[in-house]
Amino acid sequence: MATTAQIIELRQQLAERFPAAHAARSRDEETFPTGLPCLDDIGLPKGALTELVSPHRSAGSALLLRGLIENLARNGQYLALIDGRDSFDPQSVGQAACDRLLWIRCRTVHESLKAADILLRDGNLPFVVIDLQFNPAHQFRRVGGQTWYRLQSLVAKTNATCLFMTPTKSVSSARVRMTMNSLFEVTALERRNEQLLKSVQLHVTRRRRGLLDEMEQSETVRVMAG
Repeated sequence: MATTAQIIELRQQLAERFPAAHAARSRDEETFPTGLPCLDDIGLPKGALTELVSPHRSAGSALLLRGLIENLARNGQYLALIDGRDSFDPQSVGQAACDRLLWIRCRTVHESLKAADILLRDGNLPFVVIDLQFNPAHQFRRVGGQTWYRLQSLVAKTNATCLFMTPTKSVSSARVRMTMNSLFEVTALERRNEQLLKSVQLHVTRRRRGLLDEMEQSETVRVMAG
């Protein structure tokens, strides 16, 4: 097996020998417009997996999910939600948003990934969210790295946008990873959702596409809506 130094050297040689191909892979990717500034400023890539990590329950991930569902419905778009722990409350978004929502209720990470596999192979839904925030850690440990890369391969073929919501860093093939740094207190219940969304804080790691995917590098930025 090649060492890290050997892979880096090979990558540099390929970039020098095939500069046109390297430039094509380095272009900015097309992103899906959600209508939420805190997400659109980052850009959720089409044809790739994105992971939203919410390390604690008061970070605002449920708020972000509701805003995403409502905005897409308001713009006449459909969204598939794979609910990994059957925790989603449809009353939180209203009937109009539910009319454009495909809600798949699961209990485990394994069930959720099987559902994601089916939807991503189908290719008719442009945006798929897999909410695994409330699934226990032992369920994630049973998922091999090849599973995440298989899903990445599927979404690349359909050019869909796929967002995983997890409690810890889990999706090894994620092109963009966002970690929620917000902390909402009880008093936040008195504020409107639109105001709260402007307080969402995200720490972002973006993987640069290289000639060799396993050597993709990362860059880190900080985004705060407001």
